Amino acid sequence: MRWRELLFQNLWWKLLAFLLAVMIWSGAQKFEVRPFVNPLNLAETRTFLDIPIRGLGAPDHLRPVRFNPATARVEVEGPASLMLRLRGDDVLVYVELIPGASVGRTDVRLPRGLKLIEVHPAHVDIQDLP
Repeated sequence: MRWRELLFQNLWWKLLAFLLAVMIWSGAQKFEVRPFVNPLNLAETRTFLDIPIRGLGAPDHLRPVRFNPATARVEVEGPASLMLRLRGDDVLVYVELIPGASVGRTDVRLPRGLKLIEVHPAHVDIQDLP
């Protein structure tokens, strides 16, 4: 008998509270939540010249090679706080060495939070050394 009293006591106030909660919830669903952007931490672009190109591959595919060209130009974008600390050593340009391949595609590995804008050249010639 006690639960019936709890349920029906002040029933109109409970229905009004429920109706207001549904209205507030449905109104909140219409708003798009945008992530906070710190105006002091805007994105910057930086270009690195003469980053050496390295060869990566499985140990049985590694061989002495020369890349033509031997260096790459890399343009990256990221928050100013990361760009201030970024050095050329943090940017890795590599070519995956595949047996018999004479041309390789350059790939870039960057620290987390940075975005690659451009790498030049996109492909390099691979020359086997004697």
